Amino acid sequence: MATEALGCWCQQQGVPALYATQEVIALEDSLPRNDVAAAGVRAFLLENYATAENLGTAPGSHAGLGLGHCAAGVAPMRGYVDLIMQRQLLAWLGVVGAPLPLEALERALLETAAARDAGAFAPAGHGERIEAVPGQRLRLRIDQVSARQNILRLADPRPE
Repeated sequence: MATEALGCWCQQQGVPALYATQEVIALEDSLPRNDVAAAGVRAFLLENYATAENLGTAPGSHAGLGLGHCAAGVAPMRGYVDLIMQRQLLAWLGVVGAPLPLEALERALLETAAARDAGAFAPAGHGERIEAVPGQRLRLRIDQVSARQNILRLADPRPE
């Protein structure tokens, strides 16, 4: 796959990159990896035994995709992270400016996580914003939680 080829290339070239990793908590390895018929069963089992996908700057395996390296930059699902990685590759190839240092990539990941968390903070379906400042206590009610889909939706948070 393109993500694995990109991940291997980045590691071989020493390009600071963003990688998606996923670990398996516990899965009996009795199903053959190269058998197409077993792939569906393996995917079903991974849904129940795999951790959420993590984005980071260290290469690692992705259990859900069965890849040794999974670099960001080719999957449209991650949007902003992919744009950062595409800019990094263009810089490495000399098309635009200098490549971003590892610290800038880590900061971009933190900002992406903060934006995702802030989006989960908004009450579902109400369209209203709650103004809060850092350190302010809020009373929260959890509306939806899905570790597999990385969702935490809070319903109607109000300042104490």
